[in-house]
Amino acid sequence: MIDKVRCVVWMTGYSGSGKSTLAQGLHEMLSAINIHSVIIDGDIIRQQANADLSFSDNDRFTNAKRVVDIVNNKSTDLVIVSLISPFNVIRDYARTNCICNIFLETFVNSSLEVCEKRDSKGLYKKARRGEIVNFTGISSKFQTPVNPDIIINTETTSVQESTLELFKKVCGYLKL
Repeated sequence: MIDKVRCVVWMTGYSGSGKSTLAQGLHEMLSAINIHSVIIDGDIIRQQANADLSFSDNDRFTNAKRVVDIVNNKSTDLVIVSLISPFNVIRDYARTNCICNIFLETFVNSSLEVCEKRDSKGLYKKARRGEIVNFTGISSKFQTPVNPDIIINTETTSVQESTLELFKKVCGYLKL
């Protein structure tokens, strides 16, 4: 257990950049050293609590606000959020409104081209055909974080290397 610290690791990046994979890996590594964490995954939240929202700019902000509410209602020391959160204003809102001692904006950096190649769900192809509107990187913008606390480049490092790098950086912020 982390002594008197509540930490939020807020991961942002394109669809397919590796946010969910890194979240799961970080969660497992933290568990191995007896630090309890929970994952809030944007894909799951969209299917459940936020299924009523579209991908308009306003609904993306509403989605993030609801995620912040969920974070604030978790009774754990470390919350890992995996959410595209494409706009700086969304990430700034999360940083300001998450109840925590440490907020780590984590940019999972991979180019749009690489994310499209990784597209296991076929979402980019659908977006390119116009079947998905307001898709981040195609018909909706993604603002690169201005000053993230952590940057993990999943384009040039393996899943294992990226996960270990994230784990070490989070542990550094937590002074573990």
